[in-house]
Amino acid sequence: MEHQPSRPADAYRSSYQMHRLFCLLVLLATTGCFENENTDPHADKTVMFSVLSKPEFKAAYERAFTPLNFTSEQEKDDFRARLAEVRSAITDSLATKWSTPNDFQVSGDFDYCFHTCGGVYSKRIFCEEYVSTILDSLGKVDPGGEWTYHTSCEIATNHPNPKTAGDALEMRGEMFFRDGTCYINGDRMRRDHRTQLGCPD
Repeated sequence: MEHQPSRPADAYRSSYQMHRLFCLLVLLATTGCFENENTDPHADKTVMFSVLSKPEFKAAYERAFTPLNFTSEQEKDDFRARLAEVRSAITDSLATKWSTPNDFQVSGDFDYCFHTCGGVYSKRIFCEEYVSTILDSLGKVDPGGEWTYHTSCEIATNHPNPKTAGDALEMRGEMFFRDGTCYINGDRMRRDHRTQLGCPD
């Protein structure tokens, strides 16, 4: 006659299996491994866009050039350090995904105002992730929304024998970022290119 396990043994085994299942569920939850779970850090963030006409874009952008009137060398030094911090935050964030100078560059131009700028040069960086990366990095280093970061979009065409600048580069317009919003010059950037950036219009 086949021996049947006792009730205490059954209870112990059931308890042990439930404990293993619980530990497995905790492990899956804490490592983000549930099937179909979206682990994209930008997935739950709504990116704000503002598509402007050329005059509107110019007026909004030029607010960034309001001069800062410092009264001491210490204030100027502090501002230079702050500018370096903002540029480094942008550069470091972009460098985790793309390379310079092939994909992007952050300019070293300087003036006493809340402005800095750069450019994108490849098709692979001209995407939604570029926009969210810039907004994320600015949001962390500039939570008050004072700074403006302008981007010129000059995409290399990889033309085998370029004879003009138009052969070598595709000019896709310009945009700037400020206080959680991506502002696009709608007169210079085509709608299909805006769509590539995630702009809903």
